[in-house]
Amino acid sequence: MEQATPATVSRCGMIWFSEETITVKMCLTHMMLSLGSDDLVGNSLGGSESPSAQKGFLDAIQSLVIYDNERSTSLVEGSFLLNYC
Repeated sequence: MEQATPATVSRCGMIWFSEETITVKMCLTHMMLSLGSDDLVGNSLGGSESPSAQKGFLDAIQSLVIYDNERSTSLVEGSFLLNYC
């Protein structure tokens, strides 16, 4: 965003949110919910459940991506914070 001109921002629809507004955990939660509602192969599910293999995979990685304890971070969130903050 430091290099973006107002014209670039308006044409591309770029929106910047501070970490106080949109947290890493919020982004990861949205990603996991999106992966659960779309077939990873690219087929639209139209309100039906995701394939069982996909659901099993998402269930297996859930604790690595999103950690429910507010005093700690998940592996993915911790890696992001370590590398980018």
